[in-house]
Amino acid sequence: MREYYSKYKDKIEFISIGCRDPKEVWLKAVARYNMGWINLFSENDEVADKYGVVGHPTKIIIDEKGDIVLKTIGEGDEFYDKLDEMFR
Repeated sequence: MREYYSKYKDKIEFISIGCRDPKEVWLKAVARYNMGWINLFSENDEVADKYGVVGHPTKIIIDEKGDIVLKTIGEGDEFYDKLDEMFR
């Protein structure tokens, strides 16, 4: 994720939202993985429920209209391939 943040940070906003983990666990992950983009924490399940988060990590690309372009669960390449396709 850090690689793609560096690659596309001038073209797209990266936002991570910690949900369904204790806040302390989330804070440690942000520090450990040097997540230099916007990081938010959800105190309840509202965000996870709204976006259908059923596994971690869930990565979602939302266009400028607010429509979901892609939603992936896990560590596959589909999310990164889509970013490359969008910004070539």
